[in-house]
Amino acid sequence: IQVCKVPLVLVSHLRKLDDKKVFPDISDIYGSSELTKKATRVVILCRGQYNNESNVFETVMKFEKNREESVVNIKTLFNLGLKQYSEKYQLGNIVNNEFVAFT
Repeated sequence: IQVCKVPLVLVSHLRKLDDKKVFPDISDIYGSSELTKKATRVVILCRGQYNNESNVFETVMKFEKNREESVVNIKTLFNLGLKQYSEKYQLGNIVNNEFVAFT
Protein backbone atom coordinates (compact mmCIF):
# COMPACT_ATOMS: atom_id res chain seq x y z
CA ILE A 1 0.00 0.00 0.00
CA GLN A 2 1.34 3.39 -0.98
CA VAL A 3 0.54 6.23 1.44
CA CYS A 4 -0.17 9.55 -0.24
CA LYS A 5 -0.51 12.61 1.96
CA VAL A 6 -3.52 13.97 0.09
CA PRO A 7 -6.54 15.20 2.05
CA LEU A 8 -9.83 13.47 1.32
CA VAL A 9 -13.06 15.20 2.25
CA LEU A 10 -16.22 13.16 2.68
CA VAL A 11 -19.56 14.91 3.13
CA SER A 12 -22.34 12.99 4.81
CA HIS A 13 -25.97 13.68 5.64
CA LEU A 14 -27.19 13.94 9.21
CA ARG A 15 -30.10 12.10 10.71
CA LYS A 16 -33.12 14.22 11.59
CA LEU A 17 -32.54 15.75 15.03
CA ASP A 18 -35.10 15.52 17.80
CA ASP A 19 -36.72 18.75 18.96
CA LYS A 20 -34.54 19.09 22.07
CA LYS A 21 -31.22 18.83 20.28
CA VAL A 22 -29.76 22.08 18.92
CA PHE A 23 -26.33 20.85 17.81
CA PRO A 24 -25.83 17.46 16.14
CA ASP A 25 -23.02 15.18 17.29
CA ILE A 26 -21.00 12.31 15.85
CA SER A 27 -23.83 9.80 16.42
CA ASP A 28 -26.13 11.84 14.15
CA ILE A 29 -23.99 11.28 11.05
CA TYR A 30 -25.83 8.95 8.71
CA GLY A 31 -23.97 5.63 8.54
CA SER A 32 -21.65 6.92 11.25
CA SER A 33 -20.57 3.61 12.71
CA GLU A 34 -18.06 2.97 9.94
CA LEU A 35 -17.49 6.46 8.54
CA THR A 36 -16.47 8.05 11.79
CA LYS A 37 -14.31 5.14 12.98
CA LYS A 38 -12.02 5.44 9.98
CA ALA A 39 -11.87 9.22 9.84
CA THR A 40 -8.93 11.21 11.19
CA ARG A 41 -11.15 14.24 11.77
CA VAL A 42 -14.90 14.68 11.98
CA VAL A 43 -16.22 18.25 11.70
CA ILE A 44 -19.92 19.13 11.78
CA LEU A 45 -21.05 22.54 10.50
CA CYS A 46 -24.06 23.85 12.42
CA ARG A 47 -26.11 26.89 11.49
CA GLY A 48 -26.89 28.94 14.56
CA GLN A 49 -29.06 31.96 15.18
CA TYR A 50 -29.89 34.50 12.48
CA ASN A 51 -29.50 38.22 13.19
CA ASN A 52 -32.00 40.07 10.98
CA GLU A 53 -30.50 43.52 11.63
CA SER A 54 -26.99 42.64 10.46
CA ASN A 55 -28.07 39.87 8.01
CA VAL A 56 -25.68 37.28 9.49
CA PHE A 57 -25.96 33.67 10.63
CA GLU A 58 -23.86 32.19 13.40
CA THR A 59 -21.98 29.11 12.25
CA VAL A 60 -20.51 26.62 14.70
CA MET A 61 -17.85 24.19 13.53
CA LYS A 62 -18.02 21.23 15.91
CA PHE A 63 -14.84 19.18 15.88
CA GLU A 64 -16.27 15.86 17.04
CA LYS A 65 -13.07 13.91 16.40
CA ASN A 66 -9.48 14.93 15.82
CA ARG A 67 -6.76 12.31 16.16
CA GLU A 68 -3.95 14.82 15.86
CA GLU A 69 -4.99 17.65 18.21
CA SER A 70 -7.42 18.33 21.02
CA VAL A 71 -11.07 18.78 20.16
CA VAL A 72 -12.36 22.35 20.28
CA ASN A 73 -15.29 24.13 18.62
CA ILE A 74 -15.28 27.36 16.62
CA LYS A 75 -18.08 29.92 16.24
CA THR A 76 -17.99 32.54 13.52
CA LEU A 77 -20.47 34.64 11.53
CA PHE A 78 -21.59 34.28 7.92
CA ASN A 79 -22.67 37.51 6.24
CA LEU A 80 -25.47 36.73 3.76
CA GLY A 81 -25.11 40.06 1.94
CA LEU A 82 -21.36 39.66 1.38
CA LYS A 83 -21.59 35.85 1.07
CA GLN A 84 -18.52 35.35 3.23
CA TYR A 85 -17.42 34.39 6.72
CA SER A 86 -16.04 36.88 9.19
CA GLU A 87 -12.32 36.74 9.94
CA LYS A 88 -13.16 36.92 13.65
CA TYR A 89 -14.07 33.75 15.54
CA GLN A 90 -14.45 32.35 19.05
CA LEU A 91 -13.17 29.07 20.48
CA GLY A 92 -15.32 27.19 22.96
CA ASN A 93 -17.37 24.15 23.92
CA ILE A 94 -20.99 23.08 23.57
CA VAL A 95 -22.61 22.94 27.02
CA ASN A 96 -26.32 22.12 27.44
CA ASN A 97 -27.04 22.84 23.75
CA GLU A 98 -25.31 26.23 23.87
CA PHE A 99 -21.95 27.43 22.59
CA VAL A 100 -19.85 28.68 25.52
CA ALA A 101 -16.76 30.66 24.50
CA PHE A 102 -13.46 30.20 26.30
CA THR A 103 -12.48 33.21 28.38
